[in-house]
Formats: sequence, C-alpha cells, structure tokens
Amino acid sequence: MTSALIDSARAALLNGDWNAAARSARRSLQHGETAEGHELLGLASWWLSDADTLFTSRERAYRPVPIAPGRAAMVTTSLVHAAADDNKPTPTSCTMVV
Repeated sequence: MTSALIDSARAALLNGDWNAAARSARRSLQHGETAEGHELLGLASWWLSDADTLFTSRERAYRPVPIAPGRAAMVTTSLVHAAADDNKPTPTSCTMVV
C-alpha cells in the first residue's frame, strides 16, 4: 500500500497536482514513516506554500530509517536550495527528488 501511495505522490508531482501529491504522501506516512514519504510531502508542500510542513517533513526525512548516502545527499541538496532561494527549491532539486 505504501509503495502505491508513494508512486501516486510522485505521479501527482510530475503532473503538477500538488494537493494530490501532498494527500498521497500524507496517506503513505500514515502506513509507516519513510524518508521518501516525508521528502515527497516536503516537495508538494513547497508548491503549496506550506513552509511549516516543508521544513518539518524534510527534517523528518532523515529520521525514520537509515537512508542511502545518495538519497541523503539529495535531501540535503534540496534543503540547501530551498534555504538559498527563499525556501523555494530549484528545478534541479525537484527532478532529483521525483
């Protein structure tokens, strides 16, 4: 179930449906905390101008489980881009996450 919701969140992001992406990511997190679920929720939250959720979810992306160094680097890069650009990720960080 979580995998299908993650896939749904990714697809919604690619289609620019930020609300659907946030809903799917939140639902996936109800089934279990995952770094990817938080990462996708953070990205959708940026597009929805929800800064509180953006930073909370991206911070939590580090917590639930140990993640591969490459994945950790992508989350870190997204956070740096967001902070450097008034909390708005660059197109590069968007494509790295999805």
